[in-house]
Amino acid sequence: MPKSNHFDFNLLRVFLSVYKTHSYSQSAEVLDLTPSAVSHAIKRLNAQLSETLFQRTNIGVEPTFVAHDFYKQIAIPYMDIEQSLSSYEKFDPYESKRTFRVLVPDIYMSAFVARLDKENDTNCQIICIAPPAEDEQIYDLLMSGEVDLALDYVLPSLAGINSEIIYEEEICCVARKNHPRVKLPLRFEDYMAESHVKLNLRRWNNRAADTLAKRALPQRKTHSEHNSLYSMIHTLASSDALGICPKRLAQDLQKTLPIDILPVPFEINNITVWLHWPKKISNNPANKWLRDIVRKAWVEG
Repeated sequence: MPKSNHFDFNLLRVFLSVYKTHSYSQSAEVLDLTPSAVSHAIKRLNAQLSETLFQRTNIGVEPTFVAHDFYKQIAIPYMDIEQSLSSYEKFDPYESKRTFRVLVPDIYMSAFVARLDKENDTNCQIICIAPPAEDEQIYDLLMSGEVDLALDYVLPSLAGINSEIIYEEEICCVARKNHPRVKLPLRFEDYMAESHVKLNLRRWNNRAADTLAKRALPQRKTHSEHNSLYSMIHTLASSDALGICPKRLAQDLQKTLPIDILPVPFEINNITVWLHWPKKISNNPANKWLRDIVRKAWVEG
C-alpha cells in the first residue's frame, strides 16, 4: 500500500510505460520526459509502495514479480479512467500528432495501407499491424489500449468489444493467364479436374475453399499448400493450378501478375470483414475519427 494519502497518480503512467518498453529511455521518448525523470519517478513509486519494481539488465530493465502483479491490478482500471477522461477532450486530427495502431489481416495489408495513406491527409499517423495468431491476443491488445482498432474476419464473443460489418468480401477463382484448359464459363467438372493451390486458414483450422463453400466439396488434387495469399497467387501466376481468393485482392494483383479472374463454379460464402473496438471508447472523439477514416479507406478504396 502507498505510504502516503498524497499519492501521485502520474507515477502510474510512467510505470505502465516502463513495464511495456522495458526501457527508461524509450519511455522517456513516449512520455516526453528525460530518462533521469523517468528513473526518478520509478524510485518515487518504489518508495511509495515499499517495493522494488524493476531490476536493471544489460539491455534495459526487467519487471520484478511485484511489478507483474501490480501491472495486473492497475493496467485496465488506469486505462478505463484515461479513456473516460479522453472522451471529453476535443480532437483535431490536423493539429494532433497522435499515432494510432490498427490490426489488419495480412491478406488485406498491402492494398489497405495504400488506400489509407491516400485518405489520411492529417498530422496523425496510422500504423497497420499484422494481428497475432490467437483470438485472445487480439482482444487483449484492444482492451489494453495497445491497439486502437482491429479489422478481422471473425466476430468475437466478448462483451467488452463493439463490432460492425465493414465489408462483404466477394470470392473469385484465379488461374494463370492463357491457361491451356480453363476458359469461361468455368464449369464445376473442369474446376475439379485441375490441381489446386490451397490456402490454410489458421483461424478456422481448415482450407479456404472447404470453409467457405456452402456445400462440402469432393476431394481435390493438391498442387501446393500455403499460409500466405500472396505466395499462393504468385504460384497460380506461374503454374496450371487453380485457387480461390478475395476478388478485390486478385484485382489489385492482376495489375502486376499474369492472372485471370473467374467466377467460382460452386456456391460459396463471402468473407465478412469486421471492425472491432473496445466499447469503453465508443464515444472517444479520436477513436470515432479513426473508425470513420478506416471505413472510408476500406469501402471507397
